[in-house]
Amino acid sequence: MERDHRESAYELLFGIRRSIRYHTHRRRFFEAWNTLTVSIAMLGSSSAIVSFIALAEAETTSPWIPIAISAFVAFTGALDFAIGTGRRSNEHGDLARQFISLEIEFGTDQEPSEVDLDRLTKERLKIEAREPVALRLLDAMCHYELLRAMGDESDHPRVSLFRRSLMHFFSQAVFARELPVRSAPRDSLSKECYPSI
Repeated sequence: MERDHRESAYELLFGIRRSIRYHTHRRRFFEAWNTLTVSIAMLGSSSAIVSFIALAEAETTSPWIPIAISAFVAFTGALDFAIGTGRRSNEHGDLARQFISLEIEFGTDQEPSEVDLDRLTKERLKIEAREPVALRLLDAMCHYELLRAMGDESDHPRVSLFRRSLMHFFSQAVFARELPVRSAPRDSLSKECYPSI
């Protein structure tokens, strides 16, 4: 029974930490997208204004250049608005903070009691109920990233740059399921989380 309890505590803490990494990655992705969109809008609108002025003063500038620039700026702004990068960045930031609070409640000085473990599991499920659908490859990459952070020095599966560049856009669940599932050595987690053990 004690082994099952310790196993459950390990799995809960590992899952909380993986969720923190996942939502931090998503928040950073949407923040970067939003920054890029704002930069394109500022540069593009400046270029369009300069092109319109040059067009008005001389017939040397082709009229399609400022129109194309304006259309591109409008398209990127509309795409950013439709996806809601600012809202989604905030959403993932809030979820990461909730999981961090849950990890703080978990504590690292001693193993949680059965009652505490049950309560923490329910809290985690409440947070997960508010999560958007998970991107499986990104989740798997966060899993391996956490293993490395915990001292697991074994080889992790290689994922191509192409797949990694798409992991914030597509779940790639079939590929993610093919990755080997590994967990950190329990000894390293026990020493890290429960120094008294």
